[in-house]
Amino acid sequence: MKVAIHSEFAGAGQMAFYSGLDAGNRTHGANISFLPLREPLESIWGSSRLLDMADACVGSLVSDAWFERLGDRRIRCVNLGQWSRICSVATVGLDYYQAGFDAAEALIETAAREIYVVGPAGQWRTRRLFEGAEASAAGLEGVSILRGPSIYGNALSSWLARFTKDETVGIVAISDFVARRIIDLAIEEGLEPGSFLRIVGIGDDPEASLLSPISIASVQIPYHAMGRKVVDCLLSEAGDSEDEEPVSHLLRPGPLMERESLGRSAKRDPTVERALVLMKRLIRRPFGIDSLAQRLGVSRRSLEVKFRTANLDSPSKAW
Repeated sequence: MKVAIHSEFAGAGQMAFYSGLDAGNRTHGANISFLPLREPLESIWGSSRLLDMADACVGSLVSDAWFERLGDRRIRCVNLGQWSRICSVATVGLDYYQAGFDAAEALIETAAREIYVVGPAGQWRTRRLFEGAEASAAGLEGVSILRGPSIYGNALSSWLARFTKDETVGIVAISDFVARRIIDLAIEEGLEPGSFLRIVGIGDDPEASLLSPISIASVQIPYHAMGRKVVDCLLSEAGDSEDEEPVSHLLRPGPLMERESLGRSAKRDPTVERALVLMKRLIRRPFGIDSLAQRLGVSRRSLEVKFRTANLDSPSKAW
């Protein structure tokens, strides 16, 4: 089976997703070959020769309109996007409801009483993120789950300018990219992200956290499991019948990684801080955890324990 595929995942997420595709291939004993696309599926028209070459396709769809353009042409497809509810084919993605629940719960534990959900207005994933956050606060007195501003234009800056340091405010951002942007703008406004302003992103993107002024607390997306589930869907006979509605396979997020933007790491061990500084400085020239520990004057085991105590990944995974 030849599958044309376009994923908008970046960096480590992309690698984990393709690793999951490979694992699913091997588990099923299948012989699927994936043809990476440079352009999104919706930029490909029904007359494209690419669709003649592929037996199936995988990618993010904004709506069901693309299938209407295909007309009578039938091609197996798996959707990765959650901008709107797709009814034509199976969707594989993150359970944003659970992600919103987990993120808001962590913010509530840090004494945040006003929690804003920030994401593109009108998108299905933003609505689900908000509904999950609302569920986490159900029955709790004095906790409000509110909709944040538009992520476009100057709306975020104007919105952040209204906050003061009188109370702890929580923010659930639709992605680590948006979380990083909020952190940058908050610092420009003279605020203190990670102090009274607590922020949680979605995606656990190492690059976003590395380039951010402070590390970003984030809910992990199960990219590897998504890759495996995509293969399950491609090989499944379910959904071939026109009378059977395709299923949304929304996978539970991984654990929330607690970092500085959640206010968890304000008083970290000095050795951990020095280790993180070295990791950032030598991000393109890693030389092994044993050598890093020796450079810091501790054993590898001691360094691993210190990272675990600071609620961080293992040193090797963090690097």
